[in-house]
Amino acid sequence: MAVVKPFAGVRYNPEKVNLDEVVAPPYDVISEEEQERLYQSSPYNVVRLILGKIYEENNEGQNRYTRAKEYLDNWLSEGVLIKDSPAFYFIEQEYTLETGRRLKRKGFIGRVKLEELGAGVKPHERTLDAPKEDRFKLMQAVEGNLSPVFSLYKDPDLTLEKKWESLGEPDFSFIDTAGIPTKVWVIRDEEMVRLVEDTLADKKLFIADGHHRYETALNFKKYYRSKYNIPENEDHPVDYVMMYLVNSEDEGLLILPTHRLLHSLGNRRGILLERLSEHFKLRKADIDLDTPIERIYELLDRSDAPFILMTGEGSFEVIPEKETVERLLSDLPEPLRKLNVNLLHRGILEKLLGITMEEQAKQRNIIYIKELKKGIEFLKEGKGDFLFLMKPLAMEDVESVTSIGERMPQKSTFFYPKIPSGIVFYLFKLNQ
Repeated sequence: MAVVKPFAGVRYNPEKVNLDEVVAPPYDVISEEEQERLYQSSPYNVVRLILGKIYEENNEGQNRYTRAKEYLDNWLSEGVLIKDSPAFYFIEQEYTLETGRRLKRKGFIGRVKLEELGAGVKPHERTLDAPKEDRFKLMQAVEGNLSPVFSLYKDPDLTLEKKWESLGEPDFSFIDTAGIPTKVWVIRDEEMVRLVEDTLADKKLFIADGHHRYETALNFKKYYRSKYNIPENEDHPVDYVMMYLVNSEDEGLLILPTHRLLHSLGNRRGILLERLSEHFKLRKADIDLDTPIERIYELLDRSDAPFILMTGEGSFEVIPEKETVERLLSDLPEPLRKLNVNLLHRGILEKLLGITMEEQAKQRNIIYIKELKKGIEFLKEGKGDFLFLMKPLAMEDVESVTSIGERMPQKSTFFYPKIPSGIVFYLFKLNQ
C-alpha cells in the first residue's frame, strides 16, 4: 500500500521572480513554439530545466541535461530557488471548461515510495523507450524529480477535502500557462501531515499522467543503489518519487476526451463513409461546423454513440452493433473491446481503412485534438477530412482494463487540468 511522506522541497522564491512567468506545462505537451515562448517569458522559466533547447554544438559534456544542472545550481546559489523544511504541498486549481462549466480540483504533492507496477501502483497506458531514456538522462544530471507524477487514490469519505476550508490563505499562488488560477499551501503542521499519511496508507494508487516519469524513477533507483552500493535495508531518497495525488472522488477531477482529426487520407477519404455504413448505423446529427460548442457537447453527452463524426458536409452519430464490435475487435479482451478508442483505431482505421497501427503511431493521418473548437477550425480551413468527436472514458472503464493487467492506447484519457511544472522540486541530496 502507499507510503506517502512530506519532503524538503525546492521552489521558486516569490520575492525574486513572478511565479506566473516561471511555471510551464508538463514537458511532454510543450511544442517547439511553446518552448520558445516560455524561454522568452523569463530567464528562470522551468522549461530550461525540464525541456532545454538542443543546440548543434551539443556534446556529452555540454547539453540540455548538463545545462539543467547548471541552471538549478545557479538559481539555488542566487536565491531564485529556496529550500523548504519537510512539507506537503496542497494545491487547488480553478478552471473553466469549453462548455462554460467552472470547477475546482484539489490535490497535493508529496513523495511516494516506489514499488514495481502492479498491485499497489497501477498504470493504464503503455510507455515508449525514447521518453524514458530522455527523462533518465535528466534525472541523472540533476539527481532529483523536477515534475511530479500525477496519480489518483480513492477516498469516498473526502477526508482531506473536508479540511480544505481550515487551511486559511495560501502560501503562494499563480496563474498557469493555460490561464488557470492555482493556489498552493505549504503544509508542515504535524497533525495534518499525519492525517495525510494515514489517509493514504491503505490506498492503491493509479497513475493518471506521467507513466514515463514513474518508470524512469524505478530504473534510476536501481541504477543509483547499484552504483553507490546502498544496503537494501537502508531507506534512501531515491526510493521515492515526487507525486501529485488527487482523490478520484473529488468533484473537480475530470477525464476529458481527446478528439481525432483525420487528414491526408488520399483515396481512403472517399470510402470512409461507405465502409462505416456497411458496419455501423449512421444517424444524422443535428450539428454542423457553425453549431455552438456547448450544443455539440450536449449532443455528445446524451448520445448513445461512442463517437460522432463531423465533416464539412454533415455530421453523424456512429452506432455499432454488438456483433460489429466483436467482429472487428475479436483479438482483444472484453474490457478493451468496450473502449471507443480501440473501436476507432483497431476497428475503423486499421481494419476498415487499412491505416496500420504503425502508421497511426507515427501520426501520419491523425491529429489529436484537445480543444474541440480547434478541430472545427481545421475542418473549416480544409486541414482535415473528418473529425471524430470522442465520448470521454469513465474511471470505471480505466479500472476494468487495469484490473486484468492490460494497458490502454495512448491518448485514451486526458485528465484535466494538467499539473504545472515549477511548483516544487524534489532533490535527493537535500532530503538525506
